[in-house]
Amino acid sequence: MNTRCTLQDIADKCGVSAAVVSTVINNHPSRISCAQKTREKILAAAEELKYVPNVLARSMRKKKVPLIGVFLHASYDDMVSNHYVGNTLASCASILNKHNYELIFIPYSNPDDQYQRMKSLISVGLLGGIITNIIKDDSENICKLLKSSNLPYLILGKVTDNETYCLYNSHHTVTEHCLDFMRKKNLKNCISVELSYRNKTELIYRKMPYPANYIWDAPEIPEETALLDSEETLYTFMGITLYNNFVKRINCKNFIIIETADRKEFIPENLNVIIEHHNNSLAESIESIFCNWLLHNELPEKFHFPIERENSLFEINFNY
Repeated sequence: MNTRCTLQDIADKCGVSAAVVSTVINNHPSRISCAQKTREKILAAAEELKYVPNVLARSMRKKKVPLIGVFLHASYDDMVSNHYVGNTLASCASILNKHNYELIFIPYSNPDDQYQRMKSLISVGLLGGIITNIIKDDSENICKLLKSSNLPYLILGKVTDNETYCLYNSHHTVTEHCLDFMRKKNLKNCISVELSYRNKTELIYRKMPYPANYIWDAPEIPEETALLDSEETLYTFMGITLYNNFVKRINCKNFIIIETADRKEFIPENLNVIIEHHNNSLAESIESIFCNWLLHNELPEKFHFPIERENSLFEINFNY
C-alpha cells in the first residue's frame, strides 16, 4: 500500500532533522543554516520519494486556510435536485476558485445541526472563511458564532442583528408586477405562498407588498385568514411544484407562479407566470463583499446588502 511521503521520511533518508528538511523544502534558509551539499541531498531525496507538500497543513500554520465552508439548509434527499443549492454553490465556486480558494459544501438539516457543525470546523481551524444561509428566527446563535470566529463570513439571508454581515435578494421587481396584476384584476389582496423552512409539508402565507421589499420582513398570517376571501385574492406561488400541491387543497382562481428559467419547461403555457432568469448578481456580490475581506482583510462598508434585480431579468407572461 502506498503511503504519503513525509518530512520525517526525507530526514531519515538524509540523516538530518525534520526541521532542517522543512527549512530546505519551504525555502526558509534564515531559520536553520544548511550546507549546500546537504540542501542538494535533501532536494534529491524529496524528488526520489515523490514528496508532495501538504498545502492544508502549511496554510493552517500560516493562519491562511484555502478552504471556505458553504453551509446550506438542504436535506440529503433533495441536494441534487435543489436548484437553490445548485445555483448558490455554482456562484460561490466560480468566485472562490478564481482566487485560489476551494469550497467545502456542508449541508445542515436544522439550526442545531448547523451550529454544531460550524462550531466544530471553526474550532479545529479547518476553515478560512464561511458562507452560510440561515433559517428564519433561528439564526441568533449562528450570528454570535460567526462574529466571534475572527473569520471572514457572509450570511445569505436577512438577519435581525444590525451588526452582522448579510446578503439577500430584494423582491421589489416581483412585488411590483404582482401588485400591478392585482390592480388590473380589481382584487383586494395579494398573498404569497411558500414552503416552511422547518417542515416541507407546511405552507407559509404572507401579505404583499413586503416591508422593505424582503419576504422575511412580512409577518406570517394564519391559513384561515389567507384563504378567507379567496375569490378576491391574488396568490403568488414560489415555484410550479408548490402551486401543483396547493391547488389540490383549494380552488384558486387568481394566481401567479414565480419560477426560475431552468424550470420553465414544466409550466403550462396558459398559466400566469414570472420567470426569473439567472444572472451573476450573487457571484458579483460575494466577490465585492466577502472576497475583499478574505483576500485583503477589508471589512465590508456596511452590514446589510440587498441585491436589486434588474427588470430585464424577468420574463412576464400574464393572461388578464
